[in-house]
Amino acid sequence: MDRTDSNRNRHVGRTIVALAAVFGVLQTATAVDLMGNLTKPLVTGALNLIGLSAIDLGYVLEIGRLQVPWTGDCAGLNILAVLLAVVLWTWRDRPFDRRMVARLLSAVPLAFAANLARIFTLIAYRAWQYPAVESPQLHYFFGFLWILPVLGWFAAPALKPDLKERRRWLEALHIAATLALLAPLNAGPAGWVVSLCALALLLPRSPGENERGPPAQLMVYGWFLAAVLIAVMRMESLWLPWLLACPFVHRVTWRSLAPQVMALAGTVPVLAWNPWVAAVALVGAVWWVWRALRAPVESEQAELHSGWPGYARGVLGLYFLVPFASSVLPSLPHNPGVLPSGAMVRNVAANARQVQLWDQPAGLDMVWYEAFGDGRHHTLKVCMRYRGIELHAASTAPEIMTDGTTWYSQFFIQQGRLIPSYTEYLAATSFPLSTPGTHIIMTAANESWSQERFAREVSKLATRLTSNP
Repeated sequence: MDRTDSNRNRHVGRTIVALAAVFGVLQTATAVDLMGNLTKPLVTGALNLIGLSAIDLGYVLEIGRLQVPWTGDCAGLNILAVLLAVVLWTWRDRPFDRRMVARLLSAVPLAFAANLARIFTLIAYRAWQYPAVESPQLHYFFGFLWILPVLGWFAAPALKPDLKERRRWLEALHIAATLALLAPLNAGPAGWVVSLCALALLLPRSPGENERGPPAQLMVYGWFLAAVLIAVMRMESLWLPWLLACPFVHRVTWRSLAPQVMALAGTVPVLAWNPWVAAVALVGAVWWVWRALRAPVESEQAELHSGWPGYARGVLGLYFLVPFASSVLPSLPHNPGVLPSGAMVRNVAANARQVQLWDQPAGLDMVWYEAFGDGRHHTLKVCMRYRGIELHAASTAPEIMTDGTTWYSQFFIQQGRLIPSYTEYLAATSFPLSTPGTHIIMTAANESWSQERFAREVSKLATRLTSNP
């Protein structure tokens, strides 16, 4: 075996290990709480030190009049996952030396510090916007902002002497932005498919000298314009594929177009949930990785192409922030769900109303949640996580969730139509400028209601929500 083959085999092995490691970090970040027991006392202690009364109520921090939910994200593991992934990914062609070890070890304290800053930023934002509650996207936006100052430290130094510092930093920014968007999707529908396809497309593919493709200028202008359209139409599920299709990172060729489009379909949760689309997307991801690993080792370092216009490179870094900042843009007006006649209503939060129908069984509670701006509602599990409640599927009915003490079930009303499942809701809201509708969550105590009775009663109650407007 010659030296070239040896280098290629070593490179392929390291890349596969990096893929597996990053995938594992992302998958466990939302499920394991390693730093929460240390983070929460520091937050409450710091708040009390500056004169704010902060009380730990378990899943909620009570800070004066504020009720701030405490979820697994507050432990900072998503931030740690992003920093570790940047190191593992950008150093995959480098030797495992003390410089890489130093960065891996420093990821823990720096992620911890960035997460503390994120939590205090969220508390300040919630106090400023009281009684409104921030959207889930803002959690990741603030976290992403606080890791920007240290990205340059975690990114590997350039292999090529002509790769300028600015271009290397932009590469790290692209990877971090992609992983920050990807981290919360792991808990959503088809999360593992989305993760695998996204990580595959992060692998740079170096086109051959004779490969041709669409005009480079056209791809750049189209990519910039697509960000504006996605932001205006509030199609948040398209931000991840938009970022992965950045023409500054991957030069599009006719030969690479097929696997890229196939894999990009798998990064959209509403599409990846379909088993046929998921299968095609995974084939495209494998195809992309296979082609990328066949490229010469010395050309594997991802570059932000120097042939693009200078002004385009200048605003590129800001464009990587657009998916996060778009969640704070003014929303289009939309009408809340129409309540059945005779319903008794009590406002329980800025965007939530407790609804009681005249013949609603005692002990069965129902809350109608309106969307944050134009954003689509999340799954029941994700939605309740941002209210400090961790749910898991019931033993015999996956559509019923529980936290151990309460049964939960969800429905949606969109444009006057009752939607019983999240899959159908995604399909109904997948068109541009679609109204997000109303998220209806019904609950009952475990000790008073059996799982079978709860499933039966919520189904009967849901059928009356749109039959008597």
